[in-house]
Amino acid sequence: MALSILVGSVFFVLVVVLAMRDQNKVMARDGNATGTQILEIRRDLLDMLAVLNKTVAPDCTEANLRAMRMMMVHTVYVAELAILDAGGAVQCSTTVGMLERPAPMARPDFVGVGDAPLPVATHLDQPLPGSGLRQRTVLLTQGRFLAAPPGALLQKLLIGNIDAIRLQRPGSGLGTAVVRTDLPAPWSTTLLTPDYTDRSIDGYQVAAAAFVHVLLVPGSYYIVQSVVPLGAFVDGYVVVLAAAAAIAILIALLMYFAVTPVFLGWRGLEYRIGALLVPENMVCVYQPIIDLKTGRVAGCEVLMRLRDRHTILSPDQVIPAVVQRGLTWTLDVLVVRSAVAELVRVLPDLKDFKVAFNFFPSSVSSGMVGSMIASVLEKTPHKGLIFNVEVLEQEYQDAIIAAVADLRAHQFLVSVDDFGTGFSNLGSVKALSPDFLKIDRSFVHDMENATVRSSLIPEIIAIGRAVGAMMVAEGIETMRQYAMLKGLGVEFGQGFWLSKPLPIAAFAEYLAEHP
Repeated sequence: MALSILVGSVFFVLVVVLAMRDQNKVMARDGNATGTQILEIRRDLLDMLAVLNKTVAPDCTEANLRAMRMMMVHTVYVAELAILDAGGAVQCSTTVGMLERPAPMARPDFVGVGDAPLPVATHLDQPLPGSGLRQRTVLLTQGRFLAAPPGALLQKLLIGNIDAIRLQRPGSGLGTAVVRTDLPAPWSTTLLTPDYTDRSIDGYQVAAAAFVHVLLVPGSYYIVQSVVPLGAFVDGYVVVLAAAAAIAILIALLMYFAVTPVFLGWRGLEYRIGALLVPENMVCVYQPIIDLKTGRVAGCEVLMRLRDRHTILSPDQVIPAVVQRGLTWTLDVLVVRSAVAELVRVLPDLKDFKVAFNFFPSSVSSGMVGSMIASVLEKTPHKGLIFNVEVLEQEYQDAIIAAVADLRAHQFLVSVDDFGTGFSNLGSVKALSPDFLKIDRSFVHDMENATVRSSLIPEIIAIGRAVGAMMVAEGIETMRQYAMLKGLGVEFGQGFWLSKPLPIAAFAEYLAEHP
């Protein structure tokens, strides 16, 4: 579940990051577009002033005003031209004509140098003196001439996200050309601070919790500013973010229901069985096989258990996983090595002691069991052990015949396990020539009830006698079963009434008590 939430969260965060990048791109685009237009407007005004200073006498004659009006036709951004008197007051303009009396100009906000040697004075947020118009704009004066763009043009520069256009000349302070009237109060003040006027800024400001774009327009003293608080950003992208959140939840749910079974499967035994098949996890237990006539211990059957952390797994749990992962040979080798090592260490004095192993049919038919056991004995020798390899009746096939021959070549005994539950005939059993036939526990269980199934035991014994095999009865759980089997001539038996499978230490104690 945690992984599903993580993936959904990553998707949502990715969408948020993309939305933030888009917000930055839009603000940068608007800022660059506004900066470019500011430079075009300023260039148009400066070019007009340069031409006026070169070609027009600063006299308010009708001819001069008409000439100035004709010049304006060929410009894009010049909306007003005026002639100043020697004191810097407006005498006449292309809009009003000759004023009744000169209109004084306010003190300029900045004075700089244009392309011509005459200084250029900039008046910010001013109406044209003497025009009677309230619309404010930027006035540029050079020599005895004034040029101004339309007042509405400055408001149009506040396109998209642009909030303010200011002018700053180093050492002369900051002035405002135009500012958005609905700019949030805190930012109206914040954007006037040096942090937002002395350098260009582009991107989300964590401390300010807002997207800020400040452009120092190249080649001018103008500053373009825009800000989008985080709340406004969320409002602007609410549809995108809501859709991203919904998709993120859907992804998390789909991944949870799709991946959870896989992870649960990985936690399953079939995925971990390979790592568990190591000596430290192998637990061998030994079930005594008793001579029914004498009551003495003739040998044992080695059974396997597997440790999984703090749990001991039974064969019924382990074997399906081993078969599914193709690790049958690995398990067989591990059981033999572990059992022989324990028997050699704990019971070195055993003599003529039969040790029966159950191998997977594929291991037996491979023909490698005999050489494998011999190799293990060579490394951990024990002269008193006689190995008995149990072959399932159900797995009778031609390859088993060759494998049994190899086992006999290594001087190992052979048993047919679970006899009576398969479909072997006398001929197939004779071909194996086993040393022992093991009567399946299902026949023994029904003996006291005299069922049809239990009535087959004498027939099974007869088959054993016909092929020269001794009989071993499995699953003896009562004294009466013991007695009945003994009466039928069964030589050996094993079962919980005699002894349950025992760990090596308990098995050693059992042998000491039942020599």
